[in-house]
Amino acid sequence: MPTDPKLYDGGHFIRVQISIDLSLPLCRGRLISVGEGKQVWISFKYERLPNLCYWCGRLTHDDIDCELWIDSEGTLTLEQREFGPNLRAPPFVAARKSVIKVPRFYPTKKKMSLGTSVHCVPCRKDGSGKGKAPAPKQS
Repeated sequence: MPTDPKLYDGGHFIRVQISIDLSLPLCRGRLISVGEGKQVWISFKYERLPNLCYWCGRLTHDDIDCELWIDSEGTLTLEQREFGPNLRAPPFVAARKSVIKVPRFYPTKKKMSLGTSVHCVPCRKDGSGKGKAPAPKQS
């Protein structure tokens, strides 16, 4: 597993939830002041976009249904698109710690540490793990 958090925990970005006016094009980014009169362009990416028109940047239709495309009668070139697939963010899955509890594991572990004999019963193939443990062997 990588040790650099940028590689497994999302990298350098800020994730925010916003409300969007569907009558307006998506915002591609903003100039942000970073101090000492310096400005930096910050590009925006959007997760889970349903439709995105690359001609006008709206979410209400696809390229082929865009008024700009229809009005041009097919004369627009791909280079004239003002928006593109770079607005789509890849799915993000945060690195999360998960806890898996195994039924009867800790009581069994405790009995084993007390020196009593415990026999393990394998789980069924369906994962239910229900069944009766064999009777302990008398020695």
